[in-house]
Amino acid sequence: MGRMRLNRDVLAVDPTGRSLPNDGVTSLDSPRTDAAFAVLKYELEIFVAEGAYAEGLRRILKSYIDNLDKSTQPACWVSGFYGSGKSHFMRVLTYLWTNPTIDGVSARSLVRLPDDIAQLLKDLDLIAKRDRTIMFAAPGLLDRDQKASIARPLLKLILSAAGLPTQFGAARFVMRLQQDEAWD
Repeated sequence: MGRMRLNRDVLAVDPTGRSLPNDGVTSLDSPRTDAAFAVLKYELEIFVAEGAYAEGLRRILKSYIDNLDKSTQPACWVSGFYGSGKSHFMRVLTYLWTNPTIDGVSARSLVRLPDDIAQLLKDLDLIAKRDRTIMFAAPGLLDRDQKASIARPLLKLILSAAGLPTQFGAARFVMRLQQDEAWD
């Protein structure tokens, strides 16, 4: 009779020697502190781009690229049961899309991706370079009263993601100073 194999013996990383810096819960907010960036780095490193996650990445990226020459872009909808990884998927997609530098390395280099998905992300970079645009994403939760318009909470989310004050007047003032090269 052979030795019984334990889960930790067959996993790439022994989970008994690792803690969950996010306590198993993903936040869609943009990281602002070193601790929040450490959590983001961890979440990117543990993302498994296989199965439904890989297919979701593939479909969203391909749909976006295939519809660039059209007047509208189709929306995507991520659904699943509570705890199925919807927020984790969207957080990873956000940082694969924008590819910021985290601790001196690109976000994409932290995730093991299938070749075709890596190529779609390279295609996005080429398109952005060709069109002289930046890849931008505004992660977060809308803080809104159900009776009020969605415009103000959406604008607040976008301004925050851009690193601007969340009040429109103040954000406009900062952008004007930056445009006039007077911000410093």
